[in-house]
Amino acid sequence: MKLNTILLILIFAFHLFGCKTKEKSKMNRSTTTIANSDELISSNEVDFELLNKWVEDKSIVAIGESSHGIGEFYSLKSQIVQFLHKELGYEVVLIEGGFGDIGLASMNIKDLSSLELRNETLYGNFRCKEIEPMFAYIKDRSETEDPLFYGGYDAQTSGNYFTSKIDSICRHLKLNMDLKLIFDNYYKMYRASFETDSTNFIKYRNSFQQAIQTIEKSIEKERDELSKTMHLSHTELDILLRNLNLQYEAVNYSFANKMNEENMHEAILIRDKLMAENVQWIIKNQYPNKKIILWGYNGHIQKGPANGYQATKMMGQHLKKTFGDSYFSIGLFAYEGKAYQHWTKESIDFKNSDSTSIEFKMKRDSFQYTFQKFQSKDVDHWVNQELSALEIESNGNVSFMPSKRFDAGICIKSVGIPTFENEE
Repeated sequence: MKLNTILLILIFAFHLFGCKTKEKSKMNRSTTTIANSDELISSNEVDFELLNKWVEDKSIVAIGESSHGIGEFYSLKSQIVQFLHKELGYEVVLIEGGFGDIGLASMNIKDLSSLELRNETLYGNFRCKEIEPMFAYIKDRSETEDPLFYGGYDAQTSGNYFTSKIDSICRHLKLNMDLKLIFDNYYKMYRASFETDSTNFIKYRNSFQQAIQTIEKSIEKERDELSKTMHLSHTELDILLRNLNLQYEAVNYSFANKMNEENMHEAILIRDKLMAENVQWIIKNQYPNKKIILWGYNGHIQKGPANGYQATKMMGQHLKKTFGDSYFSIGLFAYEGKAYQHWTKESIDFKNSDSTSIEFKMKRDSFQYTFQKFQSKDVDHWVNQELSALEIESNGNVSFMPSKRFDAGICIKSVGIPTFENEE
C-alpha cells in the first residue's frame, strides 16, 4: 500500500463524533436587504454582501462542512476564500491538511502547478475538481504583490512532501529508517488501542515514538550540516522539526487513559489541541497581524460543543478561547443529495426532512442557498433550540444548539459528490 494512501486512513478514525480592495471581485453580489439578525436569507447565488456584514470586524473566519464528500461545499468554499481575499483583506488560508506537507510545498510554490500543489498537499478526499479554482487562484496570486498565503494546520500527514523530505534526510545522514514500517506502527497502535490487552498498543506506540525521536535528534544535531549540504533553509528545518514533534505528541497517551469521561478517544482530543496550537504558531511565527481563513470539518471549527461533549474541546473551541470575538465560525450543511465516503469509496443518498434538523429549518424550496446568523435574543427562536444535523464523518446525526456551536450557518438545498479525476 502506498504511504500516502495509508496516511489517509486515520483522518476518518480521528474525526470528532466517530481588507484589500485594490482588485474588485467579479463575483455576483446579492442586493438582499438584511432586516435583522433573526432573518433567514435565501438566494440562488452566494450572498457576498451578507458575508461581508458577518465578518467585517473578524480576524479569523473558520468555514466548516458537514461532510468531506460534497462537491458543492468545495465549490462554495473556494468562492468564499477568493472573496475574502479580494474584497476583505484576508491574506492567509489554512486548510485541514498536513502542517509539514503544506508548509514545505508552499515554500516551493513557484516550481509547482496549481494541480501539483493540490495533489501534493491534500488528503485524497479533498483532491477534487470543485476545489481547483482556489488552487489556481493561490498559484496565480503567488506571483503578485498581493498573494494569498497557503498553509495547513493538521498534525497528520496529508501528502508526500513531508515524508519524502524526511526520507531524503535519513538517507543523507545514513539513518537506517523504514518510513513505511514506522507509519505502519502509527496506525497499528491506534487499532491496538481498542484491544482488551495493552501489549500491542505499547509495542507499536513505543516503536513509533523512538523512531520519531531518533530522526528529530539527528536533524537537530546535524542542522547546520543539512543546511549547507542539502540546502535546507532555517524555515524548512523548523517546519520539519515541528512536524516530527507533532507526530510524537499525537500518540503520547496511555492505554489506560485512552478515553475521556465522555467516551471520546484521547487521540481525537490531542489531534484537535495540536491543530489549534499549529494555527496559533503559524499566526505568531509566519503571519502575524494578518487576517486568517480556516477551512475544515464542522466538528473541528466549532466555537462551542455539540450536546453531550462539554468536556471535549475541539480546535475551534481552543481558538475561540484564545481569540474571543475575533474568531467567527460558519457551519456548512446540506438538505438533500449525495455524499461521498472516501474511506469506503461509496456515495450515500440523504435527505434531512426531520422538522427538528437544522437543514429542515434552513431549507427554502425555491432557493439553493440559505444563510443564517445564529444570533437572536428571542429564546424561542430555533437558533437557540436543540436541533440535529447530519455530519457524515461523525457517523450520523449530531445534536446541538446552533447559537452555541457556530456563529452562523449556510445550508445548500441540493448537493452531489465531488468530481475526482484520478481516483486512487
